[in-house]
Amino acid sequence: MVVSLCSPGKCRKGTIVSRASLRANEGRRIERSTIAPSDLLSFRNRVSHPELPVERADHDADSVADGGWQATLGALEALAGGVDEAAGTGDGRRLLWALTLDADGVVGTIEPLEQTHGARGWSKPRPVPLARVAEDDTLPPWDVRVARAIRRDASRNRRHVLDRAAAVVALVGHPAVVLSHAPTVPMEVVESAPSLEAVREGDRYVLRIVPPLREALAMEDFLPAAARQEAESLRQITVLQDGPRRLRVVRFTPAQQGAAKLIAGGLSVPADAQARLDSTLRALAGHFQIHADSSGEARERDPESRLRAEVAPVGRGISLRLVVTPLGVLGPRLAPGHGRAQLMATIGGETHVTYRDLDAEHAHVAEVFEALPFLVQQAPAGGEHTWTLDDPEDALTAIEVLPGLTGVIDLEWPRGRELRVLPADIAQLAVSVETGSEWFKLVGELRVAEGLVISLEKLVAWAHGHAGRFMPMAHGVYVALTRQLRDRLRDLAGVGDGVRDGIRVPLVAAPWLDDVLAGAGIDPDAHFRTRVKQLRAARGHDAPVPPTLAAELRPYQIEGFRWMMSLAEAGFGACLADDMGLGKTLQSLAVLLARAAGGPALVVAPTSVCGNWAAEARRFAPALRVHVYAEGDREAIVGQAAAHDLVIVSYNLLQQARKAFCDRPWHTVVADEAQSFKNPSSRRAQAMFALPAQCRIALSGTPVENRLAELWAVMRFCVPGLL
Repeated sequence: MVVSLCSPGKCRKGTIVSRASLRANEGRRIERSTIAPSDLLSFRNRVSHPELPVERADHDADSVADGGWQATLGALEALAGGVDEAAGTGDGRRLLWALTLDADGVVGTIEPLEQTHGARGWSKPRPVPLARVAEDDTLPPWDVRVARAIRRDASRNRRHVLDRAAAVVALVGHPAVVLSHAPTVPMEVVESAPSLEAVREGDRYVLRIVPPLREALAMEDFLPAAARQEAESLRQITVLQDGPRRLRVVRFTPAQQGAAKLIAGGLSVPADAQARLDSTLRALAGHFQIHADSSGEARERDPESRLRAEVAPVGRGISLRLVVTPLGVLGPRLAPGHGRAQLMATIGGETHVTYRDLDAEHAHVAEVFEALPFLVQQAPAGGEHTWTLDDPEDALTAIEVLPGLTGVIDLEWPRGRELRVLPADIAQLAVSVETGSEWFKLVGELRVAEGLVISLEKLVAWAHGHAGRFMPMAHGVYVALTRQLRDRLRDLAGVGDGVRDGIRVPLVAAPWLDDVLAGAGIDPDAHFRTRVKQLRAARGHDAPVPPTLAAELRPYQIEGFRWMMSLAEAGFGACLADDMGLGKTLQSLAVLLARAAGGPALVVAPTSVCGNWAAEARRFAPALRVHVYAEGDREAIVGQAAAHDLVIVSYNLLQQARKAFCDRPWHTVVADEAQSFKNPSSRRAQAMFALPAQCRIALSGTPVENRLAELWAVMRFCVPGLL
């Protein structure tokens, strides 16, 4: 039998390619070739007389010496020039196609699995009969292509079976392919040509094809015709796993099969025959990815050493694979920094060669690792540079960072599945500030891009509930907040309160708020700027002890006095919690004297100590006009109080006359034994909270008696809105 591997009229003159087959030991059928015009007659004789020895194509040293390599190269050229390359449903269900592969890339089984979509997402994949798939007229186009590979076998029951060879080809580009041992992990399926390596070894070039074309098993002869045809087709297909999320289908065309049989076992060519070898490699470059130490007359190009990042959404994360395309985007895709330096391929009908800069490729990978250090911990063995980033924060960080690296030329997504990450910095935030009685009201927006504006309250609410930087929008868009902006929004969420149309921040936080909004576009009212200046000026203010104080303060008392004065100047209140006997009353009287000219002062104390307050004030602060509310014309005392006046009242009487005391402003209010209103819901506490005062001072030796919550009422009095 003589089988021509050339199309009519396309073989070179005088070149005939023939194939013979024989039985080999261990049950395998080995196909070998003999090619040479002068051997045509002898080959026919061998076919007619099978007892004659068949020449092996191992191309050992003897055959090379005889010039056998010349005939083989001629046959390869003829093959390259003579044979053309082969050219979810809408009801809440979807099919997955689960593959089993062995270590050599042989397809074992292909099984359809069905998932249904419910309230909790997609269900666990379950096997579905092939008959049901074959008869389902609601399948999407990508499943229809695979279903065409379903046929009935020759058994009595006419069972439905799947032609694995036809199915695996139809699965290229399919959106729902998995491996049987991991049915929840989708795989990207791509197709590529086999590689032809021409490696210099001493004074020879050795040619090998990777992956090799597999040999037939003896048992195939006993299979039914359809199964035998399937087995024959499967031998021409190898499925390699490039990474945790990528399968590569290598399918041998007739021309590639012929070349693989000719080169079986490795073809060795003398180094001095480089010109002839180069001619052959150029002819084969349209069929194979050529990795050669010989380039000949191919057009030389500068290598592209920058990386391409192949990215695909996977669950809540992404799969990421770094590759290089030394001959450009249409050329072979290789692992960066690995493989041979010389690369040759046919692009657009022209043979190109380049010499990869492996050091530059390594440097670009190092740049990626430096920018994304979490990849180093997950880097796979073998130099494939493939990752599965299940953490959404890591995934989106990679999408954000990679396009900005000098060593990355592009991010490539599956069609229709791209995720976009839009950067957002503090400079894109615009905020207006309005001053209220106890609060600043913030209204603002973040302008991310044309048509994408996010309100400040939405930003703060999101930052409060999320630790990451990536805020999801619609249609696969994420806003990447810079760490500075994310941290400031989280600070606002911790201090401010969300209201209907903005964020509310206590007045005491003015300097902090000014720092938080630094770098943003701020539109403040005059009160905010005045408040900030006032607070900043108070930071370095050391108030002198009033000369009218008829006592000498100890150093720690001077420190306490100045601390309270600095807070008062800044518009804050204070809680002085010295132990009993350390002079809290005296320090407070010094503050009252220093602030006396600004307006009337009020001291609220338990009934038992009101008299002591009056006596101490008259003794140590004679410049103050002391009025005890319980001992005179109460209406006049409250109504006529002015600068340098000190009114002393008990908590009980304050509750009774709450309206009188709360209807007028006080320059300074001192609450002695402040733990007396530790219950914030009590009438006493409500009366204290309602006092309009520019400065509030709480005195207590025990601000927390039983539980920490008691401190809230004291601080609510001193600095409204702080806690």
